[in-house]
Amino acid sequence: MKKMKEGFHKKVDTAKEWQGRYDEFISKAKKSYKSVAGVLDEEWYPGERQASIVQKYLTKESSVLEIGCGAGRVSSISRPIAKNFIAQI
Repeated sequence: MKKMKEGFHKKVDTAKEWQGRYDEFISKAKKSYKSVAGVLDEEWYPGERQASIVQKYLTKESSVLEIGCGAGRVSSISRPIAKNFIAQI
């Protein structure tokens, strides 16, 4: 097993150590009527880089079906470019 650099990731084993770590995200999710996973996804990984890759292939006449879009990061950014854009989880 590869050893992690000291301080890079702190190992968390008990529920007590996890307590409170996600309270901010839970609060944001409740206020925005989103899932906690959706809020974490937006906070940690907004999707602009992936959307820029997809957008190279889109035109105003494009029809897109995205299957497995997750929280919809790429879809929400790329949708305005295509004529039709359907995203399904």
